[in-house]
Amino acid sequence: MNTMGQAQLNKRYASEALAKVKSIVGLSKTPTKVTPTQLREL
Repeated sequence: MNTMGQAQLNKRYASEALAKVKSIVGLSKTPTKVTPTQLREL
């Protein structure tokens, strides 16, 4: 298995998921900070 390709795929998926989460929660001011409470509310 190509671990490098897998890592890139996971990274892309994670960034897309994060962008989706940010658009839902509206964390444009604090994009890197998501509290556990906010994660549970998603």
